[in-house]
Amino acid sequence: MTVVLITLVGVLTLAPDSQAAVRRKVAPGRDHTLRASNHRDVRGPGESDDYRNLVVGNALAGTILDAGPVKHGYRAVWVNGVDRCLWMPVDGQTLQTVSGKARHSCDTFEGLNVGTFASRVNCLTGRKPACSPTNNGSPARIRTSRPGCAAVPAYGNVFPWRTGAQPRDQYGTIRHDYNVLWRYVTKDKRFVMVNDNHKRRDPTFAQTRPAGGHWFFVPAACIDLH
Repeated sequence: MTVVLITLVGVLTLAPDSQAAVRRKVAPGRDHTLRASNHRDVRGPGESDDYRNLVVGNALAGTILDAGPVKHGYRAVWVNGVDRCLWMPVDGQTLQTVSGKARHSCDTFEGLNVGTFASRVNCLTGRKPACSPTNNGSPARIRTSRPGCAAVPAYGNVFPWRTGAQPRDQYGTIRHDYNVLWRYVTKDKRFVMVNDNHKRRDPTFAQTRPAGGHWFFVPAACIDLH
């Protein structure tokens, strides 16, 4: 999900579901999660509704979007550079209007199937290791002692649904063992999407990461469950 910086023009106001798509960008200083789906009709057999909130990456400040309708508490957005529809939480301060004509409304978008990009999802009913959807993942730890993991990159996006993940939007580098919550492995099994909801002790990582972001990808070779 490429980040593009352009000049601010105005501020988003929420509109009815029937509105035409409008070209927007993510507000400066913000970082918002992009989700695969929030609609129960696309869940797989035996999967709980919490699957609807599976995070697939982040929209960093400056990301250009075509803002579509609001459905089920989320806004459907066409992400420029990724060129596909995803879900973003509704927030009046999240997006800002920019010049340019929107091309995609995402008005028929209902979501991506988890099976198309996640080979191992943990926060679903019947999956192992078990975890609660309320805590966003299974306890895990980044291990800097593993081969090649002395400096572990943390990425905002990796295009997890592709056959080969493409890491980008690096938040920073983790140089100490680090507790996180493991959510899922990307389709190519090279990266793990994790949630970080504790006070960080790594100065380099804390300073380079945009404020407000709790989701990122790390190489699977550098993390294990515990």
